[in-house]
Amino acid sequence: MCLSCNALLQRSKETSTWIFYKCPSCEYENADLIGEWLPVDEDTHYLFYEIAMKLRSELNISLESAIGLVEEYYSKFTNADYCDSLGINVQDEDFFHSEGIGMVYWIVFFVVEKNVPDYAKFVEWRSKL
Repeated sequence: MCLSCNALLQRSKETSTWIFYKCPSCEYENADLIGEWLPVDEDTHYLFYEIAMKLRSELNISLESAIGLVEEYYSKFTNADYCDSLGINVQDEDFFHSEGIGMVYWIVFFVVEKNVPDYAKFVEWRSKL
C-alpha cells in the first residue's frame, strides 16, 4: 500500500537483494530487502535504508539509485585498503550511527560529487548548505 496516496504498489524490479515497488498513481517508491545487503546489524540496515530514502527525495532519484549510492559509500569507506590509500580512518557502525541521517551529506560529498576525502573541505562544503 502506498504511504502517500493509499494506492496499491506494483512490483517494478527484483534483484538478488531487493524487491522494488512503485505506486502507479503518485510515483512513490518502496523496497523490501530479500537478500544479504550490508554486513551490519539490523539497526544499521534500517539507518542506511532511511538514508537511501532521504537521498531519493533530496536528489530526486530512484530508490534503486539511492541504494546504489549507499552501497558504493559503504564499500569504499569500510575498506581498510581504500581508506589507507587516502590516509583516513575506516568508518564503522559507531561512526554511521553518530552521524545518523547526516550520512546523506557524506554520501553526496564523496560519492555523488566525487570529492577527494578531506574532512576540512567537507566541513566547509556542508557549512554552505
